[in-house]
Amino acid sequence: MRKKLFVFLLSLIILSIIIVSISVFCFYPKNKNTAAAHNMPSKLVKVMDIKESPYRKSISTQGTLLYSQSSNLIAQQPGIVTGIYFKNGDRVKKGQLLIKTDDSTLKQDMDSKYAKYQQFKDIYTRDLALYKQQVGYLSKSVLNKAKQDYLAALADYNSAKFSVEQTSIKAPFDGIVGALSSDVNIGSQVNTNDTLVNIVNPNYIEVEYSFNQKYFDEFKIGQLVNIYLGSSNKKISATVDYISPKVDSVSNSISVRALIDLTSRNKAQLVGGMMVLVKQTLPKVKNIILAPGISIIADAAGFHVFVVKQGKSVQTPVVLGESIGDNTVIESGLKPKDKLVISGIQNLSNGSLVKII
Repeated sequence: MRKKLFVFLLSLIILSIIIVSISVFCFYPKNKNTAAAHNMPSKLVKVMDIKESPYRKSISTQGTLLYSQSSNLIAQQPGIVTGIYFKNGDRVKKGQLLIKTDDSTLKQDMDSKYAKYQQFKDIYTRDLALYKQQVGYLSKSVLNKAKQDYLAALADYNSAKFSVEQTSIKAPFDGIVGALSSDVNIGSQVNTNDTLVNIVNPNYIEVEYSFNQKYFDEFKIGQLVNIYLGSSNKKISATVDYISPKVDSVSNSISVRALIDLTSRNKAQLVGGMMVLVKQTLPKVKNIILAPGISIIADAAGFHVFVVKQGKSVQTPVVLGESIGDNTVIESGLKPKDKLVISGIQNLSNGSLVKII
């Protein structure tokens, strides 16, 4: 009797242990992490819906300002400088006399040739009248000889006159003269082709810059260009007026010039030789995806963002393009309608429970 009781109690104990074990296995969380996950509150985030936007690429490069109307004035006749009629930096008018060299010898030659010209002119005029009055009185060959002598004398006189005029160095256009060459002064001897002074027209300034040959088809005459001086955000407009027909074989680039819109407020800011920043927007339009810079995280593996899928944060690698203001072009990694996390990122990890606010 006692043995049967013992067996019954033992069976009851074993059955109880089995029931408890089954209960623990079915209802108790498999690990502490799972339990913690069930108890952890969702993290609050703000998102934006990704969409494509039309975009025209803008390229930036360094450029140099230059005067599109500039000239080095040279001595056209050898001689002694007898007059200088400007000060360095003066504004001058087209045709204004700037420098004079001695013309006394040239004038003597011109006067002599003028007298000879008048003599042959009178002979030709007389012979022409005689030839017309009585046919056969004067032969045609004599008249032709008189005409040839007259025209040759006229050419000699005009050449001598031009040489005298070359002793007067005049401004070829309205502009500003630079500094007179240091070795030129009253009484100085100058020779033909000696540089005397430079003159520029401050109303015609261009910016010269280069761009990669891959953009050649997208550059056109008449396109607008923006120019920035130093760190200033103030832009000055220019219009493309020259595109080189050939590529630089060393840099694989093409030279471009753009004429600057010189309003009265810009004239004082711009002078030839300045370095400027040039920004040009290309005409080709494409659709792009933009992401705020604050949504992009950098680490040793590269760049990534968080998107929300089924109530959880998903860490997504992205490839970045150029920056546009506070946004960055996403070349790959995001697609339209993705929900990009833009606030609350600092507390996220891959797979975090999130709540959109």
